Amino acid sequence: MTKLLQHHAQYYDQIKINGKKHRPWILVKGKKLDNKEIRESVKQCGI
Repeated sequence: MTKLLQHHAQYYDQIKINGKKHRPWILVKGKKLDNKEIRESVKQCGI
């Protein structure tokens, strides 16, 4: 799984969500996401 993500995703720096630090993988190419958008996406996934 890690190899697949390394080739098809972008690794994002640490972001704080509900007081915990996460390092999400970004699967959207060609679009610059800000912290707020990433935070909302991670919350929707239930992490």
